[in-house]
Amino acid sequence: MYSVEEYKVSKEELVNLLKSLLKLNKENEWIEFKLNNDDPLMIGEYISALSNSAALWNKEHAYLIYGVDDKSKEILGTEFDFNNSKKGNEPLYNWLYRKLKPQIDFNAYEINYNEKRVLIIEIDKAKLYPVEFDNIAYIRIGQQKRKLCDFKEKEKKLWDVLNKTSFEEEVALSKLEIQDIM
Repeated sequence: MYSVEEYKVSKEELVNLLKSLLKLNKENEWIEFKLNNDDPLMIGEYISALSNSAALWNKEHAYLIYGVDDKSKEILGTEFDFNNSKKGNEPLYNWLYRKLKPQIDFNAYEINYNEKRVLIIEIDKAKLYPVEFDNIAYIRIGQQKRKLCDFKEKEKKLWDVLNKTSFEEEVALSKLEIQDIM
């Protein structure tokens, strides 16, 4: 939805992020690799699951990355064009944002890496409440997306983490230049 320049995220930072995520052994609770699956419902469920899992793992962000094979972690590129996708007549970003409760931020960045198109969707962690998509909260169990209500111990642990979150200690806005802060 946003260009790299709008959020002052350099292409170099995104390439370094991608490299660091690829160094991990496999997908985990806060990272998901996809190639071209553009199903809006699946994307919304993953945003919920990854956001909630990021909170559990004390990560500021979770990542849904397109263009990477989830088994080999080989960069194959993606045809999925998030920024121009729609659900019905509504832009996909707006449709997803509207169906998330609470409405968390997520940003989609496109980069070319080794002449392959990669899409990185950076998802904010859950804060104060578990993130629901279409009135259902999801969680990652290992590499699987599941309904949070089916895992009571994870749900309790997530609520414990969220209840310890102090609004005043959270980051208000990141990736700013010093002159933009004032």
